[in-house]
Amino acid sequence: MSTACPNSLNRKCAGQIQLWMIFFVVLLLGSVIFYITPAGRQKIDQLLGLTGTLEIVTTESLGAVNISLDGKTLTTTNAYREPVKVGSYTLRLEKEGFDSKEISVQIKARQETIVIAAAEGEAPPALSGAVLVFLSPDMPPADTDPHTDEDVPKQKETCKTIEIYLTSPDEYACKKYTNSCELPDGYTVCSPDASSELPDAEQESLPVLKEETMTDSGDDPAYSLEITYPKLTQGNAKQITACNAFIRSLIDEVTADFLDSIQPVDDAVDLEAYGLGTENTLIGSYTEYFLDNSYISIKLEFSVYYAGGAHPGTIIRVVNYDLDRSQEVTLSSLFKPASNYLTLLSAQSKELLIEILGESTWEDGSPWADGVAPQADNFKDFTVAADGLHITFDEYQVASYAMGRPEITIPHNQLTSITAADSMLAHSVP
Repeated sequence: MSTACPNSLNRKCAGQIQLWMIFFVVLLLGSVIFYITPAGRQKIDQLLGLTGTLEIVTTESLGAVNISLDGKTLTTTNAYREPVKVGSYTLRLEKEGFDSKEISVQIKARQETIVIAAAEGEAPPALSGAVLVFLSPDMPPADTDPHTDEDVPKQKETCKTIEIYLTSPDEYACKKYTNSCELPDGYTVCSPDASSELPDAEQESLPVLKEETMTDSGDDPAYSLEITYPKLTQGNAKQITACNAFIRSLIDEVTADFLDSIQPVDDAVDLEAYGLGTENTLIGSYTEYFLDNSYISIKLEFSVYYAGGAHPGTIIRVVNYDLDRSQEVTLSSLFKPASNYLTLLSAQSKELLIEILGESTWEDGSPWADGVAPQADNFKDFTVAADGLHITFDEYQVASYAMGRPEITIPHNQLTSITAADSMLAHSVP
Protein backbone atom coordinates (compact mmCIF):
# COMPACT_ATOMS: atom_id res chain seq x y z
CA MET A 1 0.00 0.00 0.00
CA SER A 2 1.46 3.31 -1.10
CA THR A 3 1.84 6.14 1.43
CA ALA A 4 2.47 8.81 -1.20
CA CYS A 5 0.09 11.72 -1.56
CA PRO A 6 -2.69 11.33 -4.22
CA ASN A 7 -1.79 13.07 -7.47
CA SER A 8 -4.53 15.61 -7.02
CA LEU A 9 -3.22 16.61 -3.60
CA ASN A 10 0.53 16.40 -4.25
CA ARG A 11 1.21 20.11 -3.88
CA LYS A 12 -0.98 20.56 -0.78
CA CYS A 13 0.34 17.39 0.90
CA ALA A 14 3.98 18.28 0.25
CA GLY A 15 3.38 21.72 1.73
CA GLN A 16 1.96 20.21 4.91
CA ILE A 17 4.95 17.89 5.24
CA GLN A 18 7.33 20.82 4.84
CA LEU A 19 5.46 22.78 7.54
CA TRP A 20 5.71 19.85 9.94
CA MET A 21 9.42 19.46 9.19
CA ILE A 22 10.01 23.16 9.83
CA PHE A 23 8.04 22.91 13.07
CA PHE A 24 10.13 20.00 14.35
CA VAL A 25 13.42 21.66 13.32
CA VAL A 26 12.44 24.89 15.12
CA LEU A 27 11.35 22.89 18.15
CA LEU A 28 14.64 20.98 18.18
CA LEU A 29 16.75 24.13 17.78
CA GLY A 30 14.76 25.87 20.49
CA SER A 31 15.33 22.97 22.87
CA VAL A 32 19.07 22.96 22.16
CA ILE A 33 19.34 26.74 22.65
CA PHE A 34 17.32 26.51 25.86
CA TYR A 35 19.55 23.74 27.22
CA ILE A 36 22.85 25.51 26.52
CA THR A 37 21.77 28.57 28.47
CA PRO A 38 22.69 28.35 32.18
CA ALA A 39 19.07 28.83 33.29
CA GLY A 40 17.79 26.26 30.79
CA ARG A 41 20.37 23.66 31.70
CA GLN A 42 19.68 24.21 35.40
CA LYS A 43 15.94 23.68 34.81
CA ILE A 44 16.42 20.50 32.77
CA ASP A 45 18.95 19.10 35.25
CA GLN A 46 16.44 19.83 38.00
CA LEU A 47 13.65 18.00 36.14
CA LEU A 48 15.96 15.02 35.62
CA GLY A 49 16.67 14.88 39.34
CA LEU A 50 20.44 15.28 38.95
CA THR A 51 22.59 16.11 41.96
CA GLY A 52 25.55 18.27 42.88
CA THR A 53 27.51 18.49 46.11
CA LEU A 54 27.03 21.01 48.91
CA GLU A 55 29.98 21.47 51.25
CA ILE A 56 29.79 23.75 54.28
CA VAL A 57 32.84 24.38 56.42
CA THR A 58 33.25 26.71 59.38
CA THR A 59 36.34 28.43 60.69
CA GLU A 60 37.94 27.02 63.81
CA SER A 61 37.01 30.02 65.96
CA LEU A 62 33.33 29.82 64.93
CA GLY A 63 32.99 26.07 65.48
CA ALA A 64 29.89 23.96 64.81
CA VAL A 65 26.72 25.63 63.48
CA ASN A 66 23.13 24.50 62.89
CA ILE A 67 22.53 24.00 59.16
CA SER A 68 19.09 24.13 57.49
CA LEU A 69 18.24 23.92 53.80
CA ASP A 70 14.83 25.26 52.72
CA GLY A 71 13.64 24.92 56.31
CA LYS A 72 14.83 21.32 56.69
CA THR A 73 17.43 20.87 59.42
CA LEU A 74 20.44 19.01 58.08
CA THR A 75 22.88 18.75 60.96
CA THR A 76 24.92 20.57 63.58
CA THR A 77 28.53 20.40 62.52
CA ASN A 78 31.62 22.31 61.47
CA ALA A 79 32.11 20.26 58.29
CA TYR A 80 29.15 19.17 56.12
CA ARG A 81 29.43 17.57 52.69
CA GLU A 82 26.53 15.72 51.03
CA PRO A 83 24.93 15.31 47.58
CA VAL A 84 21.99 17.67 47.00
CA LYS A 85 19.53 17.72 44.09
CA VAL A 86 19.97 20.47 41.51
CA GLY A 87 18.04 23.63 42.28
CA SER A 88 17.92 26.94 44.16
CA TYR A 89 17.87 26.70 47.94
CA THR A 90 17.78 28.96 50.97
CA LEU A 91 20.61 28.03 53.31
CA ARG A 92 20.20 29.06 56.95
CA LEU A 93 23.05 29.01 59.45
CA GLU A 94 22.40 29.38 63.19
CA LYS A 95 24.68 29.41 66.23
CA GLU A 96 24.00 30.34 69.81
CA GLY A 97 25.32 33.82 70.58
CA PHE A 98 25.19 34.88 66.91
CA ASP A 99 22.50 36.29 64.65
CA SER A 100 21.19 33.70 62.20
CA LYS A 101 22.03 34.15 58.52
CA GLU A 102 20.24 33.14 55.33
CA ILE A 103 21.70 33.06 51.82
CA SER A 104 20.59 31.67 48.47
CA VAL A 105 22.68 28.87 46.97
CA GLN A 106 22.53 27.33 43.51
CA ILE A 107 23.30 23.61 43.32
CA LYS A 108 24.50 22.57 39.87
CA ALA A 109 24.80 19.08 38.42
CA ARG A 110 28.07 17.26 39.09
CA GLN A 111 29.59 20.36 40.70
CA GLU A 112 30.65 21.32 44.23
CA THR A 113 29.16 24.35 45.96
CA ILE A 114 31.37 25.37 48.87
CA VAL A 115 30.19 27.71 51.62
CA ILE A 116 32.60 29.00 54.26
CA ALA A 117 31.05 30.29 57.50
CA ALA A 118 33.10 32.65 59.68
CA ALA A 119 32.55 34.94 62.65
CA GLU A 120 32.29 38.61 61.70
CA GLY A 121 35.69 40.27 61.86
CA GLU A 122 37.80 37.18 61.25
CA ALA A 123 39.61 36.22 58.06
CA PRO A 124 38.42 32.93 56.50
CA PRO A 125 40.66 30.71 54.32
CA ALA A 126 40.95 31.97 50.75
CA LEU A 127 39.41 29.06 48.83
CA SER A 128 38.77 30.26 45.29
CA GLY A 129 35.12 29.88 44.28
CA ALA A 130 33.81 29.48 47.82
CA VAL A 131 30.90 31.63 49.09
CA LEU A 132 31.56 33.52 52.33
CA VAL A 133 28.96 33.88 55.09
CA PHE A 134 29.72 35.97 58.17
CA LEU A 135 27.76 35.50 61.40
CA SER A 136 27.46 38.58 63.62
CA PRO A 137 27.55 38.33 67.42
CA ASP A 138 24.10 38.68 69.00
CA MET A 139 24.52 42.07 70.72
CA PRO A 140 21.95 43.98 72.86
CA PRO A 141 19.93 46.38 70.66
CA ALA A 142 20.53 49.44 72.84
CA ASP A 143 23.80 51.05 73.79
CA THR A 144 22.76 51.38 77.44
CA ASP A 145 23.47 49.52 80.65
CA PRO A 146 20.22 47.58 81.40
CA HIS A 147 20.70 48.17 85.15
CA THR A 148 21.46 51.90 85.18
CA ASP A 149 20.00 53.11 81.85
CA GLU A 150 23.23 55.05 81.44
CA ASP A 151 24.88 55.30 78.07
CA VAL A 152 27.83 52.96 77.69
CA PRO A 153 30.34 53.04 74.88
CA LYS A 154 30.08 50.43 72.14
CA GLN A 155 32.60 47.65 72.30
CA LYS A 156 35.17 48.36 69.66
CA GLU A 157 35.19 45.70 66.95
CA THR A 158 38.52 43.95 66.57
CA CYS A 159 39.62 43.86 62.95
CA LYS A 160 42.51 42.03 61.41
CA THR A 161 44.82 43.10 58.62
CA ILE A 162 44.35 40.51 55.89
CA GLU A 163 44.75 40.16 52.16
CA ILE A 164 41.87 38.49 50.34
CA TYR A 165 40.22 38.85 46.92
CA LEU A 166 36.42 38.73 46.58
CA THR A 167 33.84 39.13 43.85
CA SER A 168 30.15 39.96 44.32
CA PRO A 169 27.38 37.66 43.00
CA ASP A 170 26.49 40.18 40.26
CA GLU A 171 29.93 41.59 39.48
CA TYR A 172 32.86 39.92 37.74
CA ALA A 173 35.64 42.18 39.05
CA CYS A 174 37.93 40.55 41.60
CA LYS A 175 38.63 43.17 44.29
CA LYS A 176 41.23 43.20 47.02
CA TYR A 177 40.26 43.64 50.70
CA THR A 178 42.79 44.25 53.46
CA ASN A 179 40.56 44.72 56.53
CA SER A 180 38.64 41.78 57.97
CA CYS A 181 35.82 44.12 59.12
CA GLU A 182 35.22 45.17 55.51
CA LEU A 183 34.56 41.65 54.18
CA PRO A 184 31.07 41.69 52.61
CA ASP A 185 28.68 38.83 53.31
CA GLY A 186 27.76 36.43 50.48
CA TYR A 187 30.75 37.29 48.29
CA THR A 188 32.83 34.63 46.56
CA VAL A 189 36.56 34.19 47.06
CA CYS A 190 38.39 34.74 43.77
CA SER A 191 41.92 34.72 42.39
CA PRO A 192 43.45 37.95 41.04
CA ASP A 193 44.46 37.99 37.38
CA ALA A 194 47.98 38.45 36.10
CA SER A 195 47.64 42.26 36.14
CA SER A 196 46.79 42.30 39.86
CA GLU A 197 48.66 44.60 42.16
CA LEU A 198 49.69 41.52 44.16
CA PRO A 199 53.16 40.69 42.75
CA ASP A 200 53.15 37.06 43.89
CA ALA A 201 49.54 36.32 42.88
CA GLU A 202 50.49 33.36 40.72
CA GLN A 203 52.67 31.86 43.42
CA GLU A 204 50.02 32.33 46.11
CA SER A 205 47.46 30.45 44.04
CA LEU A 206 49.61 27.32 43.94
CA PRO A 207 48.24 24.43 46.01
CA VAL A 208 49.86 23.67 49.35
CA LEU A 209 49.93 20.40 51.30
CA LYS A 210 48.96 20.49 54.96
CA GLU A 211 49.62 17.53 57.27
CA GLU A 212 46.58 16.03 59.03
CA THR A 213 46.34 13.13 61.50
CA MET A 214 43.43 10.82 62.23
CA THR A 215 43.37 8.45 65.22
CA ASP A 216 41.01 5.80 66.54
CA SER A 217 41.07 2.90 68.98
CA GLY A 218 38.77 0.25 70.40
CA ASP A 219 38.49 -2.89 72.51
CA ASP A 220 37.35 -6.46 71.94
CA PRO A 221 39.24 -6.88 69.75
CA ALA A 222 41.84 -4.29 70.77
CA TYR A 223 42.98 -2.03 67.97
CA SER A 224 44.48 1.38 67.39
CA LEU A 225 45.16 3.40 64.29
CA GLU A 226 47.11 6.58 63.64
CA ILE A 227 47.25 7.86 60.08
CA THR A 228 49.14 10.97 59.03
CA TYR A 229 48.00 12.10 55.61
CA PRO A 230 48.20 15.13 53.30
CA LYS A 231 45.40 17.63 52.76
CA LEU A 232 45.50 20.06 49.86
CA THR A 233 44.88 23.72 50.74
CA GLN A 234 44.94 27.06 48.90
CA GLY A 235 44.09 27.49 45.23
CA ASN A 236 41.01 26.46 43.27
CA ALA A 237 38.27 25.27 45.64
CA LYS A 238 36.81 22.70 43.22
CA GLN A 239 40.23 21.15 42.53
CA ILE A 240 41.08 21.04 46.23
CA THR A 241 37.78 19.42 47.20
CA ALA A 242 37.99 16.74 44.48
CA CYS A 243 41.62 15.86 45.19
CA ASN A 244 41.13 15.70 48.97
CA ALA A 245 38.10 13.47 48.48
CA PHE A 246 40.19 11.13 46.32
CA ILE A 247 42.98 10.97 48.93
CA ARG A 248 40.50 10.34 51.71
CA SER A 249 38.78 7.57 49.71
CA LEU A 250 42.07 5.65 49.52
CA ILE A 251 42.61 6.04 53.27
CA ASP A 252 39.03 5.03 54.07
CA GLU A 253 39.38 1.91 51.91
CA VAL A 254 42.51 0.75 53.76
CA THR A 255 40.99 1.60 57.15
CA ALA A 256 37.76 -0.27 56.40
CA ASP A 257 39.67 -3.37 55.26
CA PHE A 258 41.75 -3.26 58.45
CA LEU A 259 38.71 -2.98 60.75
CA ASP A 260 36.89 -5.76 58.87
CA SER A 261 39.89 -8.08 59.19
CA ILE A 262 40.69 -7.86 62.91
CA GLN A 263 39.63 -10.86 64.99
CA PRO A 264 39.29 -11.46 68.77
CA VAL A 265 42.35 -13.03 70.35
CA ASP A 266 41.92 -16.48 71.95
CA ASP A 267 42.34 -15.93 75.70
CA ALA A 268 43.84 -19.41 76.03
CA VAL A 269 46.83 -18.35 73.93
CA ASP A 270 49.50 -16.33 75.73
CA LEU A 271 50.75 -14.25 72.82
CA GLU A 272 53.21 -12.28 74.91
CA ALA A 273 54.91 -15.47 76.00
CA TYR A 274 55.72 -16.10 72.35
CA GLY A 275 56.87 -12.52 71.81
CA LEU A 276 53.79 -11.69 69.73
CA GLY A 277 51.72 -8.53 69.86
CA THR A 278 48.25 -8.49 71.38
CA GLU A 279 46.89 -5.36 69.68
CA ASN A 280 45.90 -4.79 66.08
CA THR A 281 47.52 -1.63 64.74
CA LEU A 282 47.40 0.47 61.59
CA ILE A 283 49.95 3.26 61.17
CA GLY A 284 49.91 5.48 58.08
CA SER A 285 52.35 8.03 56.67
CA TYR A 286 52.98 9.71 53.34
CA THR A 287 55.78 10.96 51.09
CA GLU A 288 55.38 13.91 48.74
CA TYR A 289 57.10 13.43 45.39
CA PHE A 290 55.72 16.18 43.15
CA LEU A 291 53.25 19.07 43.31
CA ASP A 292 52.54 21.95 40.95
CA ASN A 293 49.36 23.77 39.92
CA SER A 294 48.35 20.92 37.57
CA TYR A 295 49.50 17.65 39.13
CA ILE A 296 50.18 16.00 42.48
CA SER A 297 52.11 12.77 43.11
CA ILE A 298 52.21 11.24 46.61
CA LYS A 299 52.79 7.81 48.15
CA LEU A 300 50.68 6.70 51.10
CA GLU A 301 52.28 3.94 53.18
CA PHE A 302 50.47 1.88 55.82
CA SER A 303 52.04 -0.50 58.31
CA VAL A 304 49.42 -3.03 59.43
CA TYR A 305 49.79 -5.58 62.21
CA TYR A 306 47.24 -8.17 63.31
CA ALA A 307 47.48 -9.52 66.86
CA GLY A 308 49.43 -12.78 66.99
CA GLY A 309 51.15 -12.18 63.67
CA ALA A 310 54.85 -12.86 63.16
CA HIS A 311 55.47 -9.42 61.67
CA PRO A 312 53.61 -6.40 60.27
CA GLY A 313 52.78 -5.99 56.61
CA THR A 314 52.95 -2.92 54.39
CA ILE A 315 50.24 -1.49 52.15
CA ILE A 316 51.01 1.12 49.51
CA ARG A 317 48.55 3.47 47.82
CA VAL A 318 49.67 6.15 45.37
CA VAL A 319 48.01 9.48 44.66
CA ASN A 320 48.72 10.55 41.07
CA TYR A 321 46.14 13.22 40.36
CA ASP A 322 45.36 15.67 37.57
CA LEU A 323 44.07 18.80 39.32
CA ASP A 324 42.87 20.49 36.12
CA ARG A 325 40.70 17.54 35.09
CA SER A 326 39.91 16.30 38.63
CA GLN A 327 40.85 12.73 37.77
CA GLU A 328 43.44 10.08 38.59
CA VAL A 329 46.53 9.89 36.37
CA THR A 330 47.13 6.48 34.80
CA LEU A 331 50.53 4.96 34.03
CA SER A 332 49.81 4.82 30.29
CA SER A 333 49.02 8.56 30.16
CA LEU A 334 52.65 9.36 31.00
CA PHE A 335 53.87 7.94 27.69
CA LYS A 336 53.33 8.44 23.99
CA PRO A 337 50.82 6.12 22.28
CA ALA A 338 52.32 2.91 20.86
CA SER A 339 55.62 3.61 22.66
CA ASN A 340 55.95 0.08 24.10
CA TYR A 341 56.68 1.67 27.47
CA LEU A 342 56.06 -1.52 29.48
CA THR A 343 59.00 -3.26 27.79
CA LEU A 344 61.30 -0.37 28.64
CA LEU A 345 60.05 -0.21 32.25
CA SER A 346 60.59 -3.97 32.59
CA ALA A 347 64.19 -3.81 31.34
CA GLN A 348 65.06 -0.74 33.42
CA SER A 349 63.47 -2.22 36.56
CA LYS A 350 65.41 -5.48 36.30
CA GLU A 351 68.70 -3.62 35.81
CA LEU A 352 68.11 -1.33 38.80
CA LEU A 353 66.85 -4.13 41.07
CA ILE A 354 70.00 -6.15 40.41
CA GLU A 355 71.98 -3.17 41.74
CA ILE A 356 69.83 -3.15 44.89
CA LEU A 357 69.25 -6.86 45.52
CA GLY A 358 72.26 -8.48 43.89
CA GLU A 359 72.77 -10.62 40.80
CA SER A 360 71.98 -13.87 42.64
CA THR A 361 68.36 -12.84 43.08
CA TRP A 362 67.93 -12.86 39.32
CA GLU A 363 69.65 -16.08 38.35
CA ASP A 364 68.00 -18.24 35.70
CA GLY A 365 64.75 -19.72 36.99
CA SER A 366 64.35 -17.02 39.67
CA PRO A 367 60.76 -16.84 40.97
CA TRP A 368 61.05 -13.06 41.10
CA ALA A 369 61.40 -12.53 37.32
CA ASP A 370 57.63 -12.40 36.82
CA GLY A 371 57.49 -9.40 39.18
CA VAL A 372 59.07 -7.15 36.52
CA ALA A 373 57.43 -8.69 33.45
CA PRO A 374 56.06 -6.07 31.01
CA GLN A 375 52.60 -5.95 32.59
CA ALA A 376 50.94 -2.77 33.83
CA ASP A 377 49.99 -4.27 37.21
CA ASN A 378 53.68 -4.79 38.06
CA PHE A 379 54.26 -1.02 37.95
CA LYS A 380 50.99 0.20 39.46
CA ASP A 381 52.62 1.87 42.49
CA PHE A 382 54.39 4.66 40.61
CA THR A 383 55.10 8.28 41.45
CA VAL A 384 56.93 11.05 39.62
CA ALA A 385 59.56 13.45 40.92
CA ALA A 386 62.26 15.82 39.72
CA ASP A 387 64.76 12.93 39.49
CA GLY A 388 62.53 10.61 37.44
CA LEU A 389 59.87 7.92 37.62
CA HIS A 390 59.71 6.08 40.96
CA ILE A 391 58.30 2.54 41.15
CA THR A 392 57.64 0.70 44.42
CA PHE A 393 57.19 -3.07 44.34
CA ASP A 394 54.95 -5.17 46.61
CA GLU A 395 56.30 -7.43 49.30
CA TYR A 396 57.21 -10.80 47.76
CA GLN A 397 56.88 -9.33 44.24
CA VAL A 398 60.59 -9.09 43.39
CA ALA A 399 62.26 -10.40 46.58
CA SER A 400 61.64 -12.06 49.92
CA TYR A 401 59.86 -10.31 52.82
CA ALA A 402 63.24 -9.51 54.41
CA MET A 403 63.98 -7.15 51.49
CA GLY A 404 60.82 -5.15 52.16
CA ARG A 405 59.27 -3.21 49.30
CA PRO A 406 62.12 -2.14 47.01
CA GLU A 407 61.78 1.23 45.28
CA ILE A 408 63.64 2.18 42.12
CA THR A 409 64.04 5.46 40.25
CA ILE A 410 64.24 5.52 36.46
CA PRO A 411 65.89 8.85 35.50
CA HIS A 412 64.09 11.21 33.14
CA ASN A 413 66.86 10.94 30.54
CA GLN A 414 66.06 7.23 30.14
CA LEU A 415 62.42 8.04 29.35
CA THR A 416 62.67 11.25 27.31
CA SER A 417 61.96 9.62 23.93
CA ILE A 418 58.65 8.08 25.09
CA THR A 419 57.39 10.71 27.58
CA ALA A 420 54.08 12.25 26.46
CA ALA A 421 54.04 16.04 26.13
CA ASP A 422 52.24 17.89 28.95
CA SER A 423 51.90 14.66 30.94
CA MET A 424 52.53 14.55 34.67
CA LEU A 425 55.92 12.96 33.94
CA ALA A 426 56.82 15.81 31.58
CA HIS A 427 55.74 18.38 34.18
CA SER A 428 58.07 16.85 36.77
CA VAL A 429 61.19 17.40 34.67
CA PRO A 430 63.13 20.30 36.26
